[in-house]
Formats: sequence, C-alpha cells, structure tokens
Amino acid sequence: MTFYPRMKRVLLVLLVVFAGGLLFSGPANAQPITPLQDHYPELKIKYSTIFSKLIGTGLVTEDQIYACFVDLESELSNKVLNQSNYDGIFYNTALTVIKRHEAVYKAAQKAFGDNIPPEAGGLYADLKHILLSSIVAALPLPGVYTGSLEVTLAGFTQGVSFYYTLDGSLPSPAGTIYTGPIKFWPPDSPVLLQAIARKDGIASDVAIFYYEIRCVNPCGIKGYVYLEKTNPQDAKPDHAGTEITIKRKGTVVASDLSQEDGFYEITGLSPGSYEVLYSHPGASWKDSILPVTIDGCELAKMPAFTLYLGDLNGDREINILDLLWMASQMGITPNQPQWEGAKKADVNKNKKIDILDLLRVAKNIGL
Repeated sequence: MTFYPRMKRVLLVLLVVFAGGLLFSGPANAQPITPLQDHYPELKIKYSTIFSKLIGTGLVTEDQIYACFVDLESELSNKVLNQSNYDGIFYNTALTVIKRHEAVYKAAQKAFGDNIPPEAGGLYADLKHILLSSIVAALPLPGVYTGSLEVTLAGFTQGVSFYYTLDGSLPSPAGTIYTGPIKFWPPDSPVLLQAIARKDGIASDVAIFYYEIRCVNPCGIKGYVYLEKTNPQDAKPDHAGTEITIKRKGTVVASDLSQEDGFYEITGLSPGSYEVLYSHPGASWKDSILPVTIDGCELAKMPAFTLYLGDLNGDREINILDLLWMASQMGITPNQPQWEGAKKADVNKNKKIDILDLLRVAKNIGL
C-alpha cells in the first residue's frame, strides 16, 4: 500500500475529528475528561465539507471511521505530547493506525487524491490545540469560586505523573508531585496553579490555571472618613464624595464613594493585604493611604479619620511649600482669568484668596 505524503496529513486530521463518544482519562485518582467529545459537534459543523466527501465515496462508514479513531486514540494515549514533539508523534502514529484500517485510507484517497482540502490546515490546528490543552487539565475549570475549593488534575496520557507549583515558579520533577485533589481556601486566593505531565522522561508544556476563591460571607472593608470644614461656621459639614480606592499589589481592585455621614462599605474582596487610598476632588484636602489586611471572610473595620485642608501641590503633605504657593495667588479674584488655576487656594470658599486662607492651612501643617 502506497501512502502519498500530503494524503497522510489529510487522513490523520479526518480520523481524529469525526468520531464522537471517546473517553480520555487521566491517572487512577483523576476524573476522566473528554476534550474531543466536547468539541465534536462544533467541529463537525465547521468542517462538514471534508466529512461529507469522505462518507460520500461509499467506501467507508462513520462506524469504520470511528473504529479507526478509537485505535488512534489508544495509541496516542500512551504518549506525552508537547509543542515540540506533537507533529512528529501524531503524524507517525496516524500512519501506523491507518495501515490497519484500509477502508478509511481508500475512501480518503478516492475523495481527495493528492489534493489537500483548503479546510485541512484549520482543522489540524484546531485539533492540535484541543489535544495539547488536554494533556494537563484542571477540574473544576479555572474561574471564580465561593468557599473552599478542591482542584483535581487530569489528562489525556495514561499512566502519567503530574508535577505542580503554586508559587509562580515553573514545575519540574524536582518539585511537588500530584497525589490527589489540592484544596484551597479564601485566604489562599488568588491561586496560580502551574502543572506538567511527565512519563518516560518526556514532559508536557506547562499548563497554567488561575482561580479566585471568595468568601461565603461579605469580605471587604468599612469605616468613616470625614472632611474638615471648608467654612468653620458651617453647622453640619457634608462628608459625601470622598473616593475610596483599594489597590492590591499596585492594581485597583475596587472603589466607592463615602456617604453624607462619611460612612463607606466595600465588599467583594478576597482575604489578603491591600492599600486603601482616600481622596476628595475639589478643594485641597490631603489624600491619605492606609494599609489593611483582611484575614478571613470578614468586613475589616478601618479607623475613622479626617481629611485636612491644605495640600495645594498634591504631594500628600501640608507644609511651607503649600503656604508659599498660596501666597503667590493672593489677591486673585473670580473675575480674573487666573482664577481657574488659583481657586483651590480659596480654602474657605469665600471667593477670595487672603490671609484667612493662609491661616487655615498654617494650622494644619504637619497633619
């Protein structure tokens, strides 16, 4: 039997895609996964032209294609595939299997001859992605979960060993070997799980899985932030509108505004360490940053404090530099074009910049 070089690629692609109901299994303690079965309906629709031509020859039935595919799956499940060895192993294994299924070969030869269908390249790429993604799989799928979480590793290759890390380093046979479900709790979040499969000295590509585990009860912060009165004669200052921004490792993860009485509550966080930035648009209240660590599923109570007037240059300090800048703006009034840039020096909001504004800020130096 002669195998044309280009026909080999067509056959191995056709065989793998158009057969459903196959079971891919991992080690004895892993839950079975079925990657091609899951994708079979969409692939059959996407590449219906290839499938129809193969069956249309009258030389092969879908059952025969299925039997050939089962044989191919059985051969491949004894090997660990990765990006560097996939094409060679898959190609050679398919040729070996096809020799045992002559009806499939003859049907493909009659349907296509030496002409590779235009869809074959896309089909092969889809197949490669599905299988390589299945060499190491994690169940449940990566995502956001509530409460505790148990992650099971599974894969396509029979008798494989898994190695994994949780600290951001790459897994290796010198690291932690997988022996059973890995349990996580909200304080562990976020979880970066990296794993490889290894057998007979061959390792898979590194698979990366990301999980966020949230508390059952509200998890976040609450507290009060007050604003120093802009006008000391105000009977009841309005403390609404302070922006509370929460950062984790420099990334903003949540934000909200204070209410009229200064109260705020922000939930939806995970246990861990954060920075909380308090700022208020308008006027010249000094921004403040407070650290907080949320130890479990709780609403951490933040200390109540006041944002003071006087940080005119935005350096989060109230000092002589602010007074010098204010002094340079004295005498500017709302009917002058410079007012827009100078008006924050009018800390008492009486439409003029004078010694009273300087005195207000001077008493806050060092706060």
